[in-house]
Amino acid sequence: MSYFKELWDGIRTTAQGLRLTGGYLTKKGVYTIQYPEETLPIDKVTHRGIHEYDVDRCISCENCAKACPVDCIYIESAPDEKGKPSKGKAAIMTRFDIDYSKCLFCGLCVPPCPSECIQLGERYSLPGHTRDDMVVHFHEGGYPIQEKTEHAKSMIAEFRTENLYEKKRKERADRGIPTLRPAE
Repeated sequence: MSYFKELWDGIRTTAQGLRLTGGYLTKKGVYTIQYPEETLPIDKVTHRGIHEYDVDRCISCENCAKACPVDCIYIESAPDEKGKPSKGKAAIMTRFDIDYSKCLFCGLCVPPCPSECIQLGERYSLPGHTRDDMVVHFHEGGYPIQEKTEHAKSMIAEFRTENLYEKKRKERADRGIPTLRPAE
């Protein structure tokens, strides 16, 4: 008797699936878009895209890397004149990479940053053919922050008044560390 019950369940569920598919075939409308020519609107409240980063405001505290649950953030900073690793306002970032083949886009790296130099942006397309294409080198100046918070704006104003941007740019250039951030 269980053989006929299983047979009936198979027929019933197949008919249910065909009815559902048939309903979509009779409806008129577009269900796909022609990406990348067309894109869907982004919900700015819930969207978590590729990170945006300000290399000159980063103090190399490594809080974002410590908060990352999958260890996809790689940070290195230049040692000071005495050969000690520099931490704090005078730190010079030499490497800030995020491996997007590991990243969960959870956003846990954003809140612990005291200088608010990292945030999740709106961009979501990161095409590539190898795993190396999934690693973004933010220390080279790519993906700058588009919308800044009030704390970040006040920190930027402080950096401008103390001329810290120029000092960091000069120190980066002296050490041969690239920066693509334009002079302001």
